[in-house]
Amino acid sequence: MAQEKINKLLKEILKEENYTNFDLKVEEISTEGANYTSNLYKVEVIPKGDKPHLHLFVKVACPSVKLRSTLDEWKIYTTEQFFYTKLMKIFNEIEKENNVPDGHRLVCSKYYGCSLVPFEEIIVLEDLTASNWLAYDRSKPIDWPYAKAAITELAKFHSLSFAYSEKNSTEFSKVLEDLKTQMNPEALAAFVKSSKDIALQKVKPEHKELLEKYLKEFEAKIKKVNEPVGRNVITHGVYRPSNLMHKVREEKLKRDLYNVDLKTLLTTKRLCYTQLKSKQ
Repeated sequence: MAQEKINKLLKEILKEENYTNFDLKVEEISTEGANYTSNLYKVEVIPKGDKPHLHLFVKVACPSVKLRSTLDEWKIYTTEQFFYTKLMKIFNEIEKENNVPDGHRLVCSKYYGCSLVPFEEIIVLEDLTASNWLAYDRSKPIDWPYAKAAITELAKFHSLSFAYSEKNSTEFSKVLEDLKTQMNPEALAAFVKSSKDIALQKVKPEHKELLEKYLKEFEAKIKKVNEPVGRNVITHGVYRPSNLMHKVREEKLKRDLYNVDLKTLLTTKRLCYTQLKSKQ
């Protein structure tokens, strides 16, 4: 069923890209628990002619009523569409107007299109792995070059948000309002309790007490993260290695990063950067 919907959307997208005669190779991929809102697919477009092959990355919504009920309005896919079709274009304009050098600009994967049918949402993007971009092993600690590159990209994102608010404060305020997400307290509490119970069952006995202490009043901690403490800004929402792609260059001394999962954009007033010495 999912593949049929993918094929239908891809045919519409590829028609716009002037692909008329082609085969599709669709492969479902596993994130081993790193992604719980979408089923992920790699697609190779094999044209019968002189058109170049296309490598696409497709995200299909998981129709989990329980997960969706934690929010009063489930709009993560419309949020991602908004980023690629509107917000990124605004950011690009700001960078051009201010002569930001190419190497210092915010970058993201190419967006091809989407379907926003509730419970059947699909987003189609460029498959960066075909160009040798890598996902970080989330079971391993990040090193200094990776952390430095990640925070650099995040700072670009936030600085463009500040610049947008200065350029058009009225429009920016509307965007902030549109991005606001209201939690459903009862559904969130039930979801968190279920997750906590599973975590406490699986954790090593010697770590159980520490985890219990950390998870105490966890719903209140989630709410506190979004309490206002300063100036409004658009943030990534879930900025972690599983939502980034990287390339290693110059003998591992430097890394390039892409933001690849932008369905969790939030409006917040709380920014926190942690500074580490390079030896760390």
